[in-house]
Amino acid sequence: MLAKQLWLIFCSPDRLLSQVLRARYFPHGDIFIATVGLTPPVTRLENLRVFDLIDHERGEWNSTLIQEVFLDIDSEVILEIPLSQLGADDLILWHYSPNGFFSVRSAYHLACSLEERPSASHLRETEHRWWRRLWQAALPIKVKVFTWRACLNALPTSRNLNRRLPGLCCVCPFCLEEGDDAMHFLALCSFARQFSNTTVSCPRARSLSWQGPPPNYVKLNFDGAILNHGTDTGLGIVTRDAWGTCVGWAVIHVPRRSSGELAEALAAREAVRLALRRGWQYVIIEGDCSSLISKLLSPSRDLSLMGPITVDILKLAKSALGFAEGVFDIPASMASFVALDAIVS
Repeated sequence: MLAKQLWLIFCSPDRLLSQVLRARYFPHGDIFIATVGLTPPVTRLENLRVFDLIDHERGEWNSTLIQEVFLDIDSEVILEIPLSQLGADDLILWHYSPNGFFSVRSAYHLACSLEERPSASHLRETEHRWWRRLWQAALPIKVKVFTWRACLNALPTSRNLNRRLPGLCCVCPFCLEEGDDAMHFLALCSFARQFSNTTVSCPRARSLSWQGPPPNYVKLNFDGAILNHGTDTGLGIVTRDAWGTCVGWAVIHVPRRSSGELAEALAAREAVRLALRRGWQYVIIEGDCSSLISKLLSPSRDLSLMGPITVDILKLAKSALGFAEGVFDIPASMASFVALDAIVS
């Protein structure tokens, strides 16, 4: 709870509590240089700045300096942190929550993860993280339960039923091969493979199509793609008018590690820049990353790791009058091919 109060004091300087404590303990600075009596400062804000590690002309990290100062394992992590190229304000954020805001719950989970567990192996911790990602995935409950049972070999296959009913035949009833277990049912059975290689009919998917913008508008579809185990990122932008004619496109290769959400954010920023360079005033920017879209449409400040990129996107969009409100609910399928081409070429 004390950490929660510290967070509120720093992020909400206009609160009555913040004003009272500022007048008493840090009238000429902030809480990080506050002193109590003869006790030395808790920390120095100067030690928290990384101003000298940034190439401000290009808006990127000074990779040469970082690799000279830090170890290789640390420099790789630092260079993966996205930076604003338009000079965003310095912010304090909580690294251990997805939205960057501090909460007692996130601090509790962090404390639990940091406590020593001599009996727990690294494999067990990795398995726990995998299960947690499965249950948090945006999938139907029945799909999650089926995946969970399949991984635990808890499907009602002949071999599993034979453990409770001895004497039951363990031959697969479809391909008539022995060894009817979960692995055989999902991957090895020749009968099951025929269905796994068949395209499932989906009328709703066929009904989805690209929708053109209003007259005098252009629509930019953006997308990001990751290959080579995340070491390369490709950005693709396709621009079409109301009649579906391609009036502009861009392919950008970024030789850096990136997550899927970050790749989408980088592609969105380049899409706005493309619109500004071409002088398009009536623009609709369209993407398919729901988490990015939520952050762009949210009235609150984005304090996540992707925050500097979203700040750039909003600043660039507001700098051009006539920008239409973005529509993000249609998948940008054509832009996906362009993004992949950025990596292949």
